[in-house]
Amino acid sequence: MTSLIFRSLLLSPLFFSFTTLILTGPAASTDDDMIRHDGDVMLAALFEGGKAGTCGTEDDLYDVQNAFAVQWFIDRLNKDNYIPGVTIGLEIRRLCHSKARAAREAIKLVGTYITNDCNTTTPPLFGVIGPSTISTATKVTEQFRYFPESENISIVSASAMVDQLSDYPNVFRIIPPETAQIKAIVQLLLKLQWNYVAVVYAEGEDYERKAAALKQAAEKEKICVPLYATFPLVKDHEGSGQASPKENNITKALKGGDNKKSQIAGAIFLGDTAEASRFLHLLNDNYAKFVKVIFTDVTDLSSTTAGTEGVLSVTLPHRQVPELTKAWKNLTEGCNDLPEKITNNTWLATLKESVGCATLKKQSGNKQALLPWYHIQAAAIFADALKSLHSNHCRDSGPCPEFLKATKNYTGTNAMLRSKHWNLTHEFHSISSSFDELESFGFDQIGQRFGYELHNLSCESVDCSVKVGNYTADNKWSLDKYNKDGTQAPWKSLHNAQCEDQKDCLECIPRHLSEFALVIEGDFYFVASVPVHAKADPLKCGAARGNFGAEFVQAILFALEQVNNQTEGRWKRELPNKTLGAIILDSCSSSLVLKNKLLQLHQGNNQSYWPLNSTQAEPPIASRILGYIGGFISDASFAMSNILVPLLHDKPYVQLSPTSTAPRLSDRQEHPFFMRLVESGDSLIAAIFDMLRKLSASYVQIIYDSQDTYSEPLRTSFQANATKHGVCLAQIINYQNHRVPSVLQTLRNFPGARIIIVILQFHKVQKLMGELQKITDADPKVGISPKDSFVFLGTDGWGRNMDVIKDTEKVTWGSLSISEEIALDPGFADYFKTVDPSNTPNFWLKDYWEEKKKCHLNLSFRRQGRSVCNANYRDDYTQDPTVSYYIQAVYAFASGVGEAIAKENCDISSNSICRYLTSKEIVDKMTNVSLDLFNTGESRRVFDSNGDGKNGYKFVQAHPVKGTMKYREIGKWTQSGGLDLSVPVSELANQLPSLFTQRDYNSACPNSHYCGLCLSSDGVPERVPQHPELARIPVITGFVVLCFLLLIFVVVVIVLIRRHRNYVKSTINKSSHCPIRFENEGMSEFSVETSYSSQRPIQEIHPQDYAGSFLEHSDLQPRTSDYATIVHPANREDPPSRTPPPPPPCRARSTSAASAYLTPAECLEPVSSQDDVFLNGGQGAGSPTTRTSGHANGEAQRTYL
Repeated sequence: MTSLIFRSLLLSPLFFSFTTLILTGPAASTDDDMIRHDGDVMLAALFEGGKAGTCGTEDDLYDVQNAFAVQWFIDRLNKDNYIPGVTIGLEIRRLCHSKARAAREAIKLVGTYITNDCNTTTPPLFGVIGPSTISTATKVTEQFRYFPESENISIVSASAMVDQLSDYPNVFRIIPPETAQIKAIVQLLLKLQWNYVAVVYAEGEDYERKAAALKQAAEKEKICVPLYATFPLVKDHEGSGQASPKENNITKALKGGDNKKSQIAGAIFLGDTAEASRFLHLLNDNYAKFVKVIFTDVTDLSSTTAGTEGVLSVTLPHRQVPELTKAWKNLTEGCNDLPEKITNNTWLATLKESVGCATLKKQSGNKQALLPWYHIQAAAIFADALKSLHSNHCRDSGPCPEFLKATKNYTGTNAMLRSKHWNLTHEFHSISSSFDELESFGFDQIGQRFGYELHNLSCESVDCSVKVGNYTADNKWSLDKYNKDGTQAPWKSLHNAQCEDQKDCLECIPRHLSEFALVIEGDFYFVASVPVHAKADPLKCGAARGNFGAEFVQAILFALEQVNNQTEGRWKRELPNKTLGAIILDSCSSSLVLKNKLLQLHQGNNQSYWPLNSTQAEPPIASRILGYIGGFISDASFAMSNILVPLLHDKPYVQLSPTSTAPRLSDRQEHPFFMRLVESGDSLIAAIFDMLRKLSASYVQIIYDSQDTYSEPLRTSFQANATKHGVCLAQIINYQNHRVPSVLQTLRNFPGARIIIVILQFHKVQKLMGELQKITDADPKVGISPKDSFVFLGTDGWGRNMDVIKDTEKVTWGSLSISEEIALDPGFADYFKTVDPSNTPNFWLKDYWEEKKKCHLNLSFRRQGRSVCNANYRDDYTQDPTVSYYIQAVYAFASGVGEAIAKENCDISSNSICRYLTSKEIVDKMTNVSLDLFNTGESRRVFDSNGDGKNGYKFVQAHPVKGTMKYREIGKWTQSGGLDLSVPVSELANQLPSLFTQRDYNSACPNSHYCGLCLSSDGVPERVPQHPELARIPVITGFVVLCFLLLIFVVVVIVLIRRHRNYVKSTINKSSHCPIRFENEGMSEFSVETSYSSQRPIQEIHPQDYAGSFLEHSDLQPRTSDYATIVHPANREDPPSRTPPPPPPCRARSTSAASAYLTPAECLEPVSSQDDVFLNGGQGAGSPTTRTSGHANGEAQRTYL
């Protein structure tokens, strides 16, 4: 009852009058400009017909063509008696780009045609074609929704692409939704390699919404949008001839603004043809030289001549209707007689008045506009549906009652439109040959029915639109040759809209790539930790690593592809229909960063860093994680284990490290589910001792890092076992507390200990050797010299790392290192060279190559100070041996976990983790895994019973080959067989630099007594004393004795001086406080003009504070001001008769301990007269005078202080 009352109210005349007044105002137009053709069954068409404010007076040419096309098609159907005895009527209404008017026209259609009076003479309304814009289509659809579902008129739109229309059951469209076009535009940008573009859109909510969706989709594909701006519809500078402030801001941003800001060489413009033309005029010829524009659905720029060269437009496929083109041309050729030629179409007459005959004739000579063909298809669908209803309900020609009733059954009509497969070619090929090109389709296939086309809108020829590309249903663009200046040129000649050379576009990197996870989706997952970026602050990441990192990520992807694609193998054998996925986290070489990411992953806080490449915003995959691969270094492995053990105590998992060696990780009480492909660090230390024994080296130094969980345990193990192996430690240098020059100077304290054990992580080794090389290059006397003859022996932190020995031959030539290696994967190196950084899920790979090669790639946003990478930048790639460990870790995990899932009564048809599965079961299965680690064709067990690797070690030597430092293998070590050198020690020595003073690896203790004490001690002391070199003990002993004798001599001199000073003090005036200077030390009689006031304090001397002898220090040199003037009695003269000038006054000094010593500078400071002192033999103090002393030559001389 309520519905009936509401419906009656909506259809009442009072409601229509009220709605018209509210929605359109009192000045709303009437139905005078409506185009109407009566028929037995009516179709309505809603077109814009003109812009808001000028609607009905300045008609839009393209809308008039759309209306004419539908009218022409319906007329042809009726003339051909398409439905026997039934004429199809047409009513075309204006909407004028006004949502208010669209709402009014929708309500008027319902009020006019939907009624309960079955005897009415008003023909039924079968459906609505249009509207043509998104906003008006949405408004009309919303108005229809107010009515009951049975009265929801069917709408077939030929141009409204908004996605929300898909939510209405009565709305159909024959074109793809808006999201399809946006995807096509983004794919075009990727194809053109445009990743630095502006998005400019005309005012209006339709364009604003579409622009926002485009920007979001582009940024998801790493396309930067540095300029996102509204292009004003109405010029606020109308008539001034100047651009508006908004327009100036747009052009300024496009040009770059200043020398630091990159110009924007590509723009996407969303707007109609008129706004597109104005945008090009704004750019003008100057801007058009460097800014290329992509439009959407703009097909004609014939009114624009400036800047159209190279302009592109992404549109629906262009289909010409030759019969329609001919009819339009015939109509407009006699433009002056146009009103007499047409009837029931006032729009054409208005168009003639608004655009003039010249424009109409010009348009008649060009290609047909884009949308008329699609509006004709919409009309054809309704005509086909009507014919089907007539065939089903009427035996004879004419509109039988059952047929007319069925046309009002909108629920049935909507169901038919949605379910029917439409074959328009069969029905309408006699109307136009254009239908012959159409394939049959259903409305559920619209998204796949059409692709898009790319058109070049250069208007240098009569034809302003040239097709240059196709976008197919598989979401790929196929581009033809580009018609740029009348000649055919390849697409690569079209400039790229990218960050400008020699400028950084850092605003395009709003978040550090390290924050994201790389996800390869699958049925089950492992989590991998890889140090892609360097460490910065504790919870932040630094620059991308150029030595590995992203290389390891690609190794994981390579192995994962092999596991999922292979036809054989344990994973496929046990789980044939399941895929293995991966979640790869960037640890940034920081245990805190890694812990934080693991917690986020398992607590569901993934959106802060969830992946760039995932198809899901936050995949619900944490419940399908079966294991963890990592960490790379022991620090990372400890961090993972310390998080996972308490976090996953009741969930099955295993942690498998490719390369961590810390001995403590073998403790199964602390790390119960930890496994590793490498051996424990205890085996590493045993191998090093065996090598030292082969080299006859018993006296060594160590460089380590006390703050590192890799370095500290190995140093402790080496130090604890040194005595047992007959090795004496000269000293242990903590790299954490030393700068590199200090390290070098400290090493020289023990030149006999020539073998230096380097226990550092790879990046610290690289830094140490690099800085030593720089010091040596800068000053060979300061840096490592041939006289030093030091030889480094690196642990597996050094290994075969090429970056350590690259350009460091003066430091690393002849050095040895140990590496736990398995065979290189035979296919990875070639595979890695072919991986395109811009076309791989590994979004870290581009930064890796740029950092490694110090250049920039094609789509880089970091270009300042870097040139373009050459085309062969990947050709010289050398595989890091560690890569094989990541590959084999994936193989081992897939093999062990796959068997565990299959064997433990698990339902392999499910993707959830089996409830019967435990961590212990996974570890047990993993322990028994066998792989071909050495490419021999034979598999062998990878792990021992404790879950540690059992692959042994290789020793390598660094030496130059044709001017380039290389490694060569010199021996192998295994637990069972010990060390087996393949190169004799004598030959190893021959590879040492020829300039070395000592060309061998001898590093023996120079003093048997001291080393005997060292080796007999109960272990090596935690801190080895920093004593002088033992090899120089005799020299040192002699020097000590000499110093002792010198000390005795100094003491005697001091005693004599003190006695003499006491004597002097007893003979001088105590009031003078200036230092005393001796003029003649050989005299027996003296007179004193001034005297000491106090003794100089004793200064503590620390020899380590001085570069040379303590006597060279300025504070310890004898100074003339430290002595008084002593005058011999024989040289004494009477004072002259004239009054001499007063001596410079000397301030009396306090005798307190804090100020007992008076410096010469203080003595020369002026003082008051009452402080002045005159010395005259035994006389008392008087007025200031000068005391004259006689010298041996009889000349008088005044002495002043």
